Amino acid sequence: MLRDVAGVSSRASSSVAQDFVLPLAVDAADEGDSYVFRADIPGVSRQDLKVQTKDQKLTISGKRERSSQPSEDKKQRFERHFGKFSRQLRLPEDADCNSIKAKVDNGVLTVFVSKLDKLPGVEDVHVDF
Repeated sequence: MLRDVAGVSSRASSSVAQDFVLPLAVDAADEGDSYVFRADIPGVSRQDLKVQTKDQKLTISGKRERSSQPSEDKKQRFERHFGKFSRQLRLPEDADCNSIKAKVDNGVLTVFVSKLDKLPGVEDVHVDF
């Protein structure tokens, strides 16, 4: 079931002045009673991060700002990525989109998605013997 979570789409874009694309790698795990997603987002502030669900899809998006601006009078080299990122994952059928929690600890975003006890739209039918 978790194989289907492998990402419907992955979009990343960068600042016009920058050639880098921000990849957002996401680890996904089925932990029995919930699905857990983890992504490294160092340097992303609370106001620049969005975690949303719609139509059984989890979207993680945001932007990482450059901490210092290039200077024309100094030689500088920038290797750290900055700019916008977005990753959308299709959630399994039994994911409860009304019971999602997210937290950031030491630059790692962890999203917990509870599982439904019963699949939506599936009703047990009593059979008389």
